[in-house]
Amino acid sequence: MDNSRFRMVSDLSDYKIPFALNRQALTDWLRALSIKRDYNSGKEVFCLLQAFTRIETDP
Repeated sequence: MDNSRFRMVSDLSDYKIPFALNRQALTDWLRALSIKRDYNSGKEVFCLLQAFTRIETDP
């Protein structure tokens, strides 16, 4: 029996980062999410972190 309190997240491979990759855009995006304070806001942050882990950067 699985008593998991957390739902499995759907496939995140197609998640697109919804802002330009700079400090101001990230700050604005986070402020907009903090106003909502709902489940979807948390999911958006999780999806963003997953997307960041897939970004290839130059060493």
